[in-house]
Amino acid sequence: MKKLIIALAALFMMGGSAMAQWNMGARINDGWGLGAEFSMQRIFSDANRLEIDLGLARWDAGAGHHNMYTTATAAYHWTFPIVAGLQWFIGPGAQIGIHNHYDAVKDANHTRLGLAAVCQGGIEYNFDFPLQLALDARPGIDLLGFAHDEPWLYTYAFSVRYRF
Repeated sequence: MKKLIIALAALFMMGGSAMAQWNMGARINDGWGLGAEFSMQRIFSDANRLEIDLGLARWDAGAGHHNMYTTATAAYHWTFPIVAGLQWFIGPGAQIGIHNHYDAVKDANHTRLGLAAVCQGGIEYNFDFPLQLALDARPGIDLLGFAHDEPWLYTYAFSVRYRF
């Protein structure tokens, strides 16, 4: 997994010009379980960007059941300034991942591929020095394999990123 993250980060960086602006950091989320994501943003202009997040989340369902999610999410954002440094953003995206469900009572492990359509929106502040803080929500529709009994997914997060 570590090699995959490094390879994707290197590939993502080579895709832009030398003058491209990047934000990289961590996105700490909750929703289907407490999780963390390595987060990269490729800034195209003052009004749009691409965010790619690679993460892990764990959700304990009680009675010996737990779920582990390994995900990759890409979302295109449109950004809108509020005041200097503060802006809000929204945009569509997709999420793919692996959902592992463990049942300790039956000593059974079920793994399946997950796919979801998501929308991400939030608010962020870019300081005068190269630091960005953000709060966001990422609702989604389970298309394949993430949820057991309902089609809706939802996470919210706090992000800290360094601006290059």
